[in-house]
Amino acid sequence: MRCPKVAFQPPVTSHQSPVTSHTESLTTNPPPTFPFFPMDFCAIITMSITISIRRAMLKLHKEGGAMSEIKERLAHVMERIETAREKSPYHQAVTLVAVTKFHPIEDMEEAISLGVTHVGENRVQEMEEKYKELSLPVTWHLQGHLQKNKVKKAVAMADLIQSADSLSILKEIDKRAAEIDKLQDVLLEFNISGEESKTGLSPDDMNRVMDEVKTLLHVRVLGLMCMAPNYEDVEMTRPVFHKAHEMWEDMKKQFPEGQISILSMGMTHDFEQAIEEGATMVRIGTAIFGSRVYH
Repeated sequence: MRCPKVAFQPPVTSHQSPVTSHTESLTTNPPPTFPFFPMDFCAIITMSITISIRRAMLKLHKEGGAMSEIKERLAHVMERIETAREKSPYHQAVTLVAVTKFHPIEDMEEAISLGVTHVGENRVQEMEEKYKELSLPVTWHLQGHLQKNKVKKAVAMADLIQSADSLSILKEIDKRAAEIDKLQDVLLEFNISGEESKTGLSPDDMNRVMDEVKTLLHVRVLGLMCMAPNYEDVEMTRPVFHKAHEMWEDMKKQFPEGQISILSMGMTHDFEQAIEEGATMVRIGTAIFGSRVYH
């Protein structure tokens, strides 16, 4: 049973074949991947996990043990997520996706051992390398711009493709998913800020995209993903996140009840503002793993 109030979701073993991963149930069981649970129950679970981490930290210090940097950062991120969630007028469930781009497999394994069950990669090639090497159960997210010639591999590995940023890519995802009899979960990525440097669907095309995507039998839209500009004043991100939340609410009206359940927005520098504006999923890398070693 998953409780979306908790920042870490129970894992799904993705090293099964794509058809027998969590997507298998989607073809026979229409309800969404991330169901809702009663608010009070979820709050209790979240509080329990937060308290457990704090106790573990205190125990390490009392016993003179050295806490790893990843463990300390992760505990701090969880506390910040919960604080932001409490400030949000929606008091929504928030799922943490740990972004492992350019971080070694050892860091991923440590994070997973600490409770992380959702990991995000930006590049299909790097995901493929880690996918083959990692033996621990985890839910895989692809969130970087997806090229058409990489879609086949992406569909074979990703539980959720967050970066469906054009109709042509959506159609290719549908084609490749059909080849392996998979119902591929996706988020529609919208370029809400209008930055030329960012990919994404135009908000003006939202209704047309909704109509088109409903014809794709092997694609299931679970929500919306966006990125805000990297403002020096992080408070300036709020209008983008607010607009995304409005669009997300409009999306709900065009799909079966409960299907549109994910609003993915917010990264290391702005996830608290995103949560306060209604994000149900945040993508955090540097705040957990430290600075990346680019290669």
